[in-house]
Amino acid sequence: MIGRLTGKCYLILVSLHFGYSNVKSTYKLGGDIVKVEDEEKDLGIVVTRALNSISQCAAAAKSANKTLGMISRTFVNRDKKVRLRLYQTLVRPKVEYCVQAWRPYLRKNIDLLEEVQKRATRLIIKDRGLTYGERLTRLGLTTLETRRLRGDLIEVFKIFKGFDDVKPTDFFTMSSTGLRGHELKLYKPQIHLDIRKIVLPSELLMSGIDCLSHYCTVVHYQHLKSDLIVILRIEDMIKLL
Repeated sequence: MIGRLTGKCYLILVSLHFGYSNVKSTYKLGGDIVKVEDEEKDLGIVVTRALNSISQCAAAAKSANKTLGMISRTFVNRDKKVRLRLYQTLVRPKVEYCVQAWRPYLRKNIDLLEEVQKRATRLIIKDRGLTYGERLTRLGLTTLETRRLRGDLIEVFKIFKGFDDVKPTDFFTMSSTGLRGHELKLYKPQIHLDIRKIVLPSELLMSGIDCLSHYCTVVHYQHLKSDLIVILRIEDMIKLL
């Protein structure tokens, strides 16, 4: 990796080439050739040429597991509430940091992150006869996948209800088919490239609109947040049976 000393700062010059038809030009800065990398870490997020989240998921899971190991070795207190707070404060933020930018869509990556919470629940509840779903119910938690979906649904709701200073048409296209449905029916585009799945998953699009139509009379999104917790916990229980 090429670097340049500028005063007390060490500047690292790296470029990533995106796209199948990229001409992969060579860039120079101050006479130095900018090295081309397959992946690079910026602001704590690993960005790859393919714009997938495989490397970031692995890095997040590794860091979270290290913290879980530290908690298991150093904290003598076995109280369930104390360990749950430690997990929520020190571990879970590591697998949710800026997740909006690298939301995993492959099942292997989703399961990799979920294994972190599975391990954490086993450290908190020592009853080996309980399933993962039963441990989540006792602790009042949901799966990490459900937490990501809940956050995305709330954001879609806020955009369409005007709680965010964002135009819905900047992200969504309204359906003009005239078919039966609610007034916020959207056009669902066909997605062929994995990169498009990362930017706007089709499942998120449809789930967000169904949620929005059901709560179209809600005054504030705080009501939606509390209702979603109950609904998604029930769905978690059904999935994990």
